[in-house]
Amino acid sequence: MFIQLNHGDLYPPNSPAVDSDGAAHPQGDRILHQIAQLIQNAMHTPQSLTCRYGTLTFATCLPQRMAGDASPASPSEIAECLLQEIQQVKSPWAQHITANIGLAIAHPSADATLEALLETGDQALYQARQQQNNCIVALEL
Repeated sequence: MFIQLNHGDLYPPNSPAVDSDGAAHPQGDRILHQIAQLIQNAMHTPQSLTCRYGTLTFATCLPQRMAGDASPASPSEIAECLLQEIQQVKSPWAQHITANIGLAIAHPSADATLEALLETGDQALYQARQQQNNCIVALEL
């Protein structure tokens, strides 16, 4: 799952995420930290892995769901819930934070390489960004 936040929601208008001297805007950084916590908490399992994948992009890997798991939510349901939670985060520059999510859904197979998973997730995120804010696109490998 790739989650990309809207730059204008986190930083002052016409400003980069990072200044020319490499310093980040403190308020934007606090928002990013808060959203990172939301993402990790939304995964419902300690086996999930969440990391920063770009300036305003996070990547998270959901482990295979097994019968009897405490969280029967599908990746799409988790993504929808996550978008709703992200919109509740307060920002001084936007009424609410907007984001797009690209899901790469893979089933165990020889074709399900890390590279294929990342490429599919990137394609899904690109398609979501082309549509509108707060959009989720899921693609299968």
